Amino acid sequence: MHLNKAAMVKHAEFNGIINLAEVKAYFGDYQGAEKLFLSSDRCDLAVNLRRRLGDWFRVAQLAKESGVVVRDKELSEVWTAIGDHYFSKQDWAQAADLYKQGGEYKKLVRCLNLLEDYTDLENVVSELPDGHPLLPELAGIFSSIGLGQQAIFALMKCARYKEAIDVCLELNEWQIALDLLPALSGDNDVSVSKRRLDNQLKASVLHLLEQGWTVQAVELLKRAGHYLDAAKLMLREAQSAAKAGCSLRKVKEIYVLVGLLVEKHHDRMRYEQENRLGDGRCQSTTILESMLNETADEVEEGEGDGTDEEEENGEKATEKEEEKTLFTEEFSEDGGRGDRGGGHKTIAERRQATKENSGRKRKKVNCPLAKRLLLSTYEVTRLVDQPWRGAEAYHFLMLCQNQLYSGHYEHALRTALLLRDLDDIIEPQKVYSIIAVCALSARAFATASKAFLKLKNLPNWTPAQREELENLAVNIFSRYPPKNQVKSSSSMELDAMLER
Repeated sequence: MHLNKAAMVKHAEFNGIINLAEVKAYFGDYQGAEKLFLSSDRCDLAVNLRRRLGDWFRVAQLAKESGVVVRDKELSEVWTAIGDHYFSKQDWAQAADLYKQGGEYKKLVRCLNLLEDYTDLENVVSELPDGHPLLPELAGIFSSIGLGQQAIFALMKCARYKEAIDVCLELNEWQIALDLLPALSGDNDVSVSKRRLDNQLKASVLHLLEQGWTVQAVELLKRAGHYLDAAKLMLREAQSAAKAGCSLRKVKEIYVLVGLLVEKHHDRMRYEQENRLGDGRCQSTTILESMLNETADEVEEGEGDGTDEEEENGEKATEKEEEKTLFTEEFSEDGGRGDRGGGHKTIAERRQATKENSGRKRKKVNCPLAKRLLLSTYEVTRLVDQPWRGAEAYHFLMLCQNQLYSGHYEHALRTALLLRDLDDIIEPQKVYSIIAVCALSARAFATASKAFLKLKNLPNWTPAQREELENLAVNIFSRYPPKNQVKSSSSMELDAMLER
């Protein structure tokens, strides 16, 4: 056989050499067969030999060294087979790299899941084409660990919107769920999903409030796009904190959150109006939008000369609106009527609507939790029109105290006088008490006298406290006549303020 091989090489009988290599391979001399294939410049046959033997590492080496052209499908088979080898040895990182080279996404997803490499799993979702059968499996992986947005994106790529909404409800991605509603096919699907969304959101918020987790309830409402309802809860929380004697800084911070939530509500209303379609619907249909659309017409229906018939019609319109509102009974004494017009009407129009609504009969609220969270129409209107009043009031109060303790009595008095317009936020007793203290420190005795008169006329004094207040006023003003004695260069400006 050796002489036969030498003769075939000398006479360039390559077919004979190939046949000889096949014979060697048949008898198990694979190394010799491979050498014969390579010596006859048939690298492709050497690669095929190793493929038949399942020696994938050698296949990859031959393909790299010899430069033989390997089809993409065959190359993918090589990388996948090598990846299977590493996967069997639990070297998942190496296997994942090889599966990625071979385009074997199903096995790649399995490796990345075992490695808990969710960043690369997100990249896989982006690489897969729309409608790929692996997308629901990836969505299940993401939702099982709480990565809601990634799971929703995977489901949206395969047009499974109902399942995406289910994931939103499970993971509290309420705003995304609301935005997905228009993508459902058929008005019936949209209405059913919307009702389900509303009921589950309402139940979740009420459960959190019953457990005393107000902040979590506010966060839930915020994520669902109900910024105004969240602001109402925070307003009630700020009022409770003030009554409980919390620090001024904490109360101010809560009022700042109230202002930010109302500003987000206004921004959302402006955005929805700018993106309203020609048929009157918004591109992103939400619960708040439906509330606003209902309010604009119903307030006009309630206008009139105050006759019994119009009042009855207004009551029916109000009850009809209350049935459609998500948080009517829980958070608003009057169905939030004064607040939801904030995105559409001017301040004067909202105040006019407030006056008209104040005389109407309201649906009786039986829920104990709702009674604890009631907001009057006046409070709601003030909240929408002037969301920063609370933060402003406590800012001035803190500034006044700081100036008073620093010895800047005139500045403290000026700041304290600003609190007169904010006595619906801070108790009048506290407002006029600090005005009296600052006025006495600044030797503005006329202003102090007026503050004492205001304090005396407040109704919340006990007889003993009222008598003590009168004795204090007599002791002070018997020694100092009620006349302002401020002598600084800015006295004229201060006097103008004191004359109010």
